[in-house]
Amino acid sequence: MWEDEANKGGARFILRIKPNYANKFWEELLIGYIGEQCDDNDDICGLVLSIKNTEIQIGVWTKALEEKTKASITNWILKTLGLSSAAEICLRNHPRKDEQSNQTQKTYHKRIDDYKPKAEK
Repeated sequence: MWEDEANKGGARFILRIKPNYANKFWEELLIGYIGEQCDDNDDICGLVLSIKNTEIQIGVWTKALEEKTKASITNWILKTLGLSSAAEICLRNHPRKDEQSNQTQKTYHKRIDDYKPKAEK
């Protein structure tokens, strides 16, 4: 949970993918994380799989990070999944009790497997 002390001031990288890619992407990230293939593995608090109606969300939860470490983890995700740098990975800060830190962040990001905007409701 974002309230956990390990996640305090941290964030999560969010990947939105179609269900037919979910197993491969989930397995690759888990193996990479467990195998400590990321140079900044100690800054990752965990991985989360969230199943939605039309897509799957994979989250990589982290401690508070410097910009260099954010870039390093993003590159690890892209390399592990075999994605180009054109793939969009959303980085969302965990909410803080003293303020709503996510209100100013974009709530929309593209799904990484097709780069098409989600239909607006």
